Amino acid sequence: MKVKVGAIVVALSMVCINSAFASSDDLEQRAKEKFEANRSTEVIVSYNKTNTKKTYENNLIPVRFIFERTANQITWNSKTKTAAVVRNGRQLVFSSKDITGSKNLIMWPKKWFTFKDGRTYVDMVYLNQIFDRYGDYEPNSEESAWAQKLSFLGISYIDSIYGGKDSIEHVFIDFN
Repeated sequence: MKVKVGAIVVALSMVCINSAFASSDDLEQRAKEKFEANRSTEVIVSYNKTNTKKTYENNLIPVRFIFERTANQITWNSKTKTAAVVRNGRQLVFSSKDITGSKNLIMWPKKWFTFKDGRTYVDMVYLNQIFDRYGDYEPNSEESAWAQKLSFLGISYIDSIYGGKDSIEHVFIDFN
């Protein structure tokens, strides 16, 4: 009897642990399944009815290209190796160091960006998942929570489609 109870406890523990790990990656898994990563990506940023378009070799897009026309300021701190997009008194921060976020200081997850050649690149996979124009997310989903935290950035929606014949991921970012 003790062996059966012990086996049940072990099995339940494994299910609970696996569920905890699976739920932490749900947004990441959904994003990677939806977006065609590591292929050329054409990004169009629309703000005040003016479009800016550029094509990149993969899904890593410079933060400055996405936010340069909408942010109050884009900063780089060489001492802390931290970049930030500042808008309306709030900041979206990219840092390889552990920094505690707050209501006005939103930390972008380390796995969702990279620093390269003096630039900060956001992985479009995740930004696309959060602001997907046709994403019908539950109010308590990770996507909804992120969209609410990032609402100060002014992104209305992101629309993306794989081009097929041209083998390019086309991404349209609309700012309000």
